[in-house]
Amino acid sequence: MVSMTDVSQILDVARTVIIGLGALFAVFQLREIARDRKFQLVVNLCSQYLSELTEPYCKLFSEEYADPAEMEKKVTYERLFKLAAFYEAVGLMVRERHVDAHVVMEYLPIIDVWEKMKPWAFWYREKTKFPAYWEHFEHLANLTKDYFKSREQN
Repeated sequence: MVSMTDVSQILDVARTVIIGLGALFAVFQLREIARDRKFQLVVNLCSQYLSELTEPYCKLFSEEYADPAEMEKKVTYERLFKLAAFYEAVGLMVRERHVDAHVVMEYLPIIDVWEKMKPWAFWYREKTKFPAYWEHFEHLANLTKDYFKSREQN
């Protein structure tokens, strides 16, 4: 026969198991929510790029430039800064793991934009005497190059 103490212990074990399973379920749900938020953030970034940065991007790639000063004059400081600031923010979000780096690398023309803007970015650093300008953008471009290089090797 089962005593009341045994029943109480069985119920305590069952309650502990149920609480543990509930906590495990909550952790899985929170991870799924975080994944969905990261994806939504990337979708929003791409949407912003298409709506607000297409014109500066097209202007940047419309011709070749002899030097950064000519680029800034023809493209305009505002357009260049807007593009660089966008990629700087994306680079920071990738570095801080707020967005999935691989998704960003697949959907944004990071390497093309960095290579085109690199002379201006370095010139801007010197001009402002602030070497940290566009460091996240540069880091993102280097990560993207490594990512595509590793994909080619596999």
